[in-house]
Amino acid sequence: MFSTRRRNEARPGTRSVLLTLMGMSFAPLVAAAEPVTHCSPNEQPLFSCSTGKKTVSLCGTPASGTPKALAYRFGVPGKVENEFAAAPGNPNRFHTTVITLAPSAQVGEVWFDRGPVRYVMNSCMGGDCSLTAALSVLKSGKIIAKMACKDDDNLVGEFSSDLVHFGDSPKSIRPGTPLLIVNDDTDNEADKVFAAPGAK
Repeated sequence: MFSTRRRNEARPGTRSVLLTLMGMSFAPLVAAAEPVTHCSPNEQPLFSCSTGKKTVSLCGTPASGTPKALAYRFGVPGKVENEFAAAPGNPNRFHTTVITLAPSAQVGEVWFDRGPVRYVMNSCMGGDCSLTAALSVLKSGKIIAKMACKDDDNLVGEFSSDLVHFGDSPKSIRPGTPLLIVNDDTDNEADKVFAAPGAK
């Protein structure tokens, strides 16, 4: 606590006001807690959120700048149940596109395929979306699971600009890494993922 040894000869009322202001000025700032992700300290979270009991994270190596490797991880915090990694030394790659939904909302998507199953991370940008972000799972092009991201301190709901810059169409997408490939032939049922409550 800041203190002074000099005698304050101001009026008592003034002294109490000054001490109050000093206490406010020198109060320690509380740092915001880091979001809980599946990324290690030498990785940066490019997208991450809690879907309830479980967390989905897309992590990039190194901890800042252009990703040289990408890893998708899903599971309860501290225990990964599903992982997919892309690096220059393996054939795995992630894919991306952007979808326009009314009214004026755009959904950025990043996904990978494991056989007939596709895991899609979705982020709503602007407009009026029912969700900020979500994880959806498709099989043979149909949604078999949809998990909304919780809007809490663990939400990293917009894809990092180190990973991708989304434009207003797939042709204007600029990936930040060759590990991410633009696809303009699918929307991954984004309109159903971000459908308003009660909509069919």
